[in-house]
Formats: sequence, structure tokens, C-alpha cells
Amino acid sequence: MLEQLKEIEEIKSSDGSRLALRTDEGGEVLETRDPRGRLIFEYHPATGRAVVHVPGALDVQAEGGIRFKGRTIALEADREVEVSSADSRLRVNPDSMTLESGSVALGAKEITVTGGRARADIREVHLRAEKMEQAVGRVILAARELIERVEGAIHTRAGRFKLQSRRDVTIQAKTANLVAKDDFRVQGETIHLG
Repeated sequence: MLEQLKEIEEIKSSDGSRLALRTDEGGEVLETRDPRGRLIFEYHPATGRAVVHVPGALDVQAEGGIRFKGRTIALEADREVEVSSADSRLRVNPDSMTLESGSVALGAKEITVTGGRARADIREVHLRAEKMEQAVGRVILAARELIERVEGAIHTRAGRFKLQSRRDVTIQAKTANLVAKDDFRVQGETIHLG
């Protein structure tokens, strides 16, 4: 076909659409243009690269499945990319990304999240880990009720430790030791020992 086009240079249909073979710096280019001269399709034999140009919108519909397969696949849009299936939807905008679904499962050997700020509004959270390490500058925890269950030991090491309660403080233990290197003070309007 290419050899025939080299001799003919251009094939033109009755409506003005044409198929032509031209040469540029990258080599030969086989191109198809519509009656208005707009480029519709181009093929580069030297690299095997094919490009489809659509002046307006492009709809691809199939009763069966549609499959894209390649060494790399890239989707690019100036405004928005949307992928949807039933009630699940993924929207990617220039400055944001939204994922909506009834259930989302993520599995990976390692996950890294980097950002300036994170917010979560979740009704219920279940977290299970063999080991968890936290390194933060400041932690502020506000809860209506806090219950902790620890099978082993709780070890808190701090420069200062302050505990405030609006009402009662109860410490229950089989044995209790309070040790101070310097002063040990007990202060209250009434102190009961024993």
C-alpha cells in the first residue's frame, strides 16, 4: 500500500476526504483527512505509532467489553477524567480527585501518603496492626469517653506529667508504688489514709 501511495501520492474520495503519504523529519507519515482538511488519522511506519484525531467528541460503544492493552496507557484531559461503573465513580480534576463507591478495598505491600493536611469524617473505624509508631509535634485528643485495654504494660516517659479531672480520680491496683526522688506532696481539704 505504501509503495502504491508513493506513486499516487494522494487518494481522494468523492466527498473530498483524502488519504496521503507525506514525509517529514521523522520519516514517512500516512495520513487521512476529512473533506474540510482536518487530520483524522496518522500512521508513522518507522515507529509503528498511530494517532487518531477527533475534531469533536468521540463515543465508543460495544455490547461486549472494551479492552485497552499496551506497555503504557495514559489518559490526559484538560478539564476532567471520569471513570464510572454502576454506583462507583472516580473523578480526576486539575486540582482534585473524588472517589465514590459503596466499598473500597486497597491492598499493597507498602503505602506512602504525603500531603499538607488530612481530614477524615468517619462514623466508625477499626484499626489492627502488629506494631504502630507515631512521631508528631503535638497531639490534641477530644473524646466524650475514652476506654483503653492493654494486656501488658503501659509505660509513659515524659518531661512533665499532669493529670486533671473535674470530678473523681480513682486508681485501683493490687499493689501501688509512688516514688519521687525529691519532694512528695499530698494536698487536699481532707486526706484519708487507711
